[in-house]
Amino acid sequence: MKQTKKKKVFMAVGLAAGIIVLASAALANFSTANGYDTYKKAVMGLMGQDNYTMDVSMKLALDGNTFTETHTFEQCDQNGENQLLRINEEKGTANPLDTGKDMSYYDEEHVQDGGKSYSITESYFTDTGKNTYGNYYEHGRFHSTDKVGSLSADYSDETSKKIMRVAELAADTFVGDLKNNIVYVGGNDTQSTYEMNLDYVQIPEIVNAGLSAIFSMEYSNSQMIGSSDPLVNLMGTDPIISNAGMTFSVDNEGRLLSNEISGVMKGTGLDGASHEIVLTASLVMSDYGTTTVEHFDPSTMPENTNYYDVDAQQAYTVKFDSDGNIISKESRDPAAG
Repeated sequence: MKQTKKKKVFMAVGLAAGIIVLASAALANFSTANGYDTYKKAVMGLMGQDNYTMDVSMKLALDGNTFTETHTFEQCDQNGENQLLRINEEKGTANPLDTGKDMSYYDEEHVQDGGKSYSITESYFTDTGKNTYGNYYEHGRFHSTDKVGSLSADYSDETSKKIMRVAELAADTFVGDLKNNIVYVGGNDTQSTYEMNLDYVQIPEIVNAGLSAIFSMEYSNSQMIGSSDPLVNLMGTDPIISNAGMTFSVDNEGRLLSNEISGVMKGTGLDGASHEIVLTASLVMSDYGTTTVEHFDPSTMPENTNYYDVDAQQAYTVKFDSDGNIISKESRDPAAG
């Protein structure tokens, strides 16, 4: 899926998704703790984790028909011999009207055996057939101090702390008086679960005003360059977030276990027809501190594995044995991909 196409189509939808996440942080007080603080601390507590299992998915549907789905599964053990397994999958199309060019994308990454990194990437387009790009390759080595997980970056330096603090204050300001929409739905000795729902009148006015401004600008730009924007054609220049909802669970240490978010954007297209785009997203965290990353057998990689020697600045086509040792190597032009 071309990134240029994605960027335009998801600009407004991405904003809506981000606002939904912020709005979903509008949690109320309940009998045992402050929900907003509980959620905020749980989300911020994800930063810097170095051993965990994470499962994330997102789906976008137009008028009840899914047009884009993404899924990421990750095991991370920063200090283990097998440090990382990450699988990214995507299918559908960035343009909800362009169903004739559905595609699927798959990327699998492993970091293990003292820092060796292996990656398998392929895609499939219904209009052109299967394309494998990025090929199958081995990156060379990570240094032992490198952080390999999506969450395991070091946020302890002063600059990062200041950025995190600004983000926290911005969220606090945005949430404002919306801290009265939480429902405690139950729990036990190991976890607690909460939910919230916001209808149209509870969505901050700045959200829908911002969407309207973005779509109006896109329409004006399209008119100036003599083209049409498919998303503007579909949703018009004044779409709204009509409702948003969320559930989340934390364990007895306050760590995030699950987080589900949904939101609906409605609009009237330039043809006068009404449409809605529904976003659903899910995050599941597990095995904090106890994750053991699955080991990958490098000998299962194909004969045309691409390898780039960072130290020698040279590209090769290689074959690995089960221990990740190169058993055959042939120089190749790195420009060939």
